[in-house]
Amino acid sequence: MARNKSLQAKLVLLGDMGTGKTSLVLRFVKGQFSDYQESTIGAAFFTQVLSLNEATVKFDIWDTAGQERYHSLAPMY
Repeated sequence: MARNKSLQAKLVLLGDMGTGKTSLVLRFVKGQFSDYQESTIGAAFFTQVLSLNEATVKFDIWDTAGQERYHSLAPMY
């Protein structure tokens, strides 16, 4: 019997303010969607684990703020 592979992936969401980065990650992680979402300040961190047929994938997700003043922080992630 083959052992299930365990993989880890880092996902960083970058983009302009108001494009739906946070809405996308909340839908993926929590299955929730809101018509209005507060702006992210700095960055938010989420994790999600997907079990597939041949592997388990753990996503480390960084949701970065889209405001211009936070663009210089993006390379840190």
